[in-house]
Amino acid sequence: MLIGNRIINQLCSLVSKGIELGKIFILNVISARSLGAEDFGTLSFIISVATVMGVITEFRVQDVMIKKISMGESENKIIINAIAICLSFSTAGFLITTFFSCVTDTNISWKNYLALYSVIFIASSLKVFKYAFIANRNNIANCAVEAISLIASFAFFLWLFNENLTINSYIYIRIFDAAMVSILGFAMYKVAYRFKLTKPDLVSIRSIIIESGPLVLSGFVVILLQRIDQIMIKYMLGNYELGIYSSAANIITVFSIAPMLISQTNSPSIFRLTKDSIEYQNTRMKYIRNIAFLGLAMSLILLGASKYIISILYGEAYAEAESILKISFLTPFVIALGAASSQIIIADNNSSIVFYKSIMALILGATLNFILIPLMGIEGAAISTLSAMLLSNVVSNIFIKKYKYIWHLQCDAIFLKDSKQ
Repeated sequence: MLIGNRIINQLCSLVSKGIELGKIFILNVISARSLGAEDFGTLSFIISVATVMGVITEFRVQDVMIKKISMGESENKIIINAIAICLSFSTAGFLITTFFSCVTDTNISWKNYLALYSVIFIASSLKVFKYAFIANRNNIANCAVEAISLIASFAFFLWLFNENLTINSYIYIRIFDAAMVSILGFAMYKVAYRFKLTKPDLVSIRSIIIESGPLVLSGFVVILLQRIDQIMIKYMLGNYELGIYSSAANIITVFSIAPMLISQTNSPSIFRLTKDSIEYQNTRMKYIRNIAFLGLAMSLILLGASKYIISILYGEAYAEAESILKISFLTPFVIALGAASSQIIIADNNSSIVFYKSIMALILGATLNFILIPLMGIEGAAISTLSAMLLSNVVSNIFIKKYKYIWHLQCDAIFLKDSKQ
């Protein structure tokens, strides 16, 4: 890909993800202001539980998809098999959640919200086409998908706004938007690449599941690690405190998304590298460096803006969330190191034990939360989460022999060294 086209593709990728994340972020801000901290805490808890489940229902096929398509395997076949996997697991997730809602105690107020929200699993199952566009370095199409869905979702929101907005209203909007993205992605991909519906290949499906399995387990633990703080806050402090904490967590997510996105957008160039290339090691190190420095820049901006951003977006009712931003400001930098390193691990086919890193961090995070939340409240949860993420994304590479080379790449990237060939 020419440098000019590559820059355009990356800009379109940022715009696409910006629209996607912007929709969620703005919706979170509006819901926080309109519902109040108590109900916003309930909504945040539902989303946290569903997000953890979503890793399994999507079965993390996106990374394997991008890798296989980038390496020249049959694109139509890969997509068909990925759709079959996502539809199967998303339907199972919906049925399990609905069953849980029917058999659990009626005093559990949030169970019906969770059952309704689980529809999003099925609505999102065709998002595989977004990742197919990424593999083809066609983020212009993803921009169009997100822009059109934004307009449609905004119109749907205005229609709902004529009535009293409740937790259900915000769940409906999220489901509607997910369905629009899936439908538009399918329609555009079919036109652009003459996609044909064919019979799934069970052998290939099995291969994708086996290759995705460790990533699913790792992703499940990673998302649980990212959400365990909110789940524990709900049960140890309550919905109000969770609402305050979630307002800060939403902002941290916004500042962390750029390095994650760039790492995924540029991953095809890493997948195409061969070990006999003269610049093999240095190219990988520079890949990590560029993403890490982007994460560091986002962290510094977050620290500088933390004093004002809460009051501007959420109002004085959420002023307590400012301290969470100051404690967690390094999160984008830590996530950037982890996101870039994960793509190297996938390219090297070394993902079989990657979940060990996340399990170590989850144990540390849950333990620290259990100790610090009663002592320090939501600030204790922020300290626990940052510590666990640092272990998962960086420190664990020291202790796991298979990933010691990742630690060296990270150090070379941060300290501006050239890696040894």
